[in-house]
Amino acid sequence: IVEGAIYNPLTNFGFGLDIQNYSWRILNEHPEIDTILFTLRKAVHCAYKNNTIQVASSGNLGFPNKPLADTSFLPASFNDEWILKIGAYEPIGIGANSHKERVDFSVFGPNLDILAPGINSDIYTLGNNYQYRSFSGTSASAPHVSGVAALLLSMHNPMYQPLYPNKLSMEDVEYLIKKNASPITKDWFEPGVTLSSPNKYSGHGALDAYNTLKMASLPYKVYHFNHKVSKDDGIL
Repeated sequence: IVEGAIYNPLTNFGFGLDIQNYSWRILNEHPEIDTILFTLRKAVHCAYKNNTIQVASSGNLGFPNKPLADTSFLPASFNDEWILKIGAYEPIGIGANSHKERVDFSVFGPNLDILAPGINSDIYTLGNNYQYRSFSGTSASAPHVSGVAALLLSMHNPMYQPLYPNKLSMEDVEYLIKKNASPITKDWFEPGVTLSSPNKYSGHGALDAYNTLKMASLPYKVYHFNHKVSKDDGIL
């Protein structure tokens, strides 16, 4: 994480990545869990201070554990300012009556930002034999958000896009992605209840790549604020 986030031109150490995707979580049963979490927290905070956009899958729980889906896995549940926490949705129905809902295995709870595709009918990747296969999970959801973040940064790159002189900050990217998410106001965990948005089950809603990129396209307005925030605020 640290080597990916930083870059020292004098020693040529690090990669200076703009985005890091974490489709994994720490198992709390590990005998050295306290040391691991301390080290991981330091690494994630270091990446944040080096302006790396960090996107993490919220985690999956199988059927016996579904009542415990309101929980926190790491690194996704570190300080909300440091990381985008992504759950999984599935499409329900077809045509005009279609909508999106959180997949029942998708962990929700504190600081969930948005949902992205996470069911195998929508997700394809390369298997060990270099053949395409489908799979499900929030590990599939987080890369969709990382991809949209990468498109936003590539669009606003003055070196290659002279019509877009304003680079996007981490906060800009997070705001655009959450602002343009499609609200999800139903969840199987609370049947019959219409939820406000954002909510703890689906965050700001379902990822909407098209409208996110559209909002960041010309013509657009840039607003400047005088409020200053220290990157060291809110350290866990």
